[in-house]
Amino acid sequence: MHRTLDLIYTAELMSGAEAVAQGMFSRAMPAADLLENTRAIVAKAATGATSAFNASKDLVAHIRDQRLGLWESMEEENAEQARLCKTEDYSEGFRAFQEKRTPVFKG
Repeated sequence: MHRTLDLIYTAELMSGAEAVAQGMFSRAMPAADLLENTRAIVAKAATGATSAFNASKDLVAHIRDQRLGLWESMEEENAEQARLCKTEDYSEGFRAFQEKRTPVFKG
């Protein structure tokens, strides 16, 4: 039985660490650290290539909703990569990598 269904049917409790180990969440931390860690994650994401993040989110949803197979998913991803390679953020990321500096994305 799938682990999620097992938890639903049995009402078994699991710790945050167990949920991370099962792949249900990406990280666990004490409640006292939650706000500080969340702010750090948001700050880091805010400096990233937001157009690429948005494209990734949309692509994952599209693949899930359309139930695309591996090859169709790869074709969709390749098309999105080709589109993103034409953006200013892509150029900025590439230049920053070459110049060994932190990129400044505009979204």
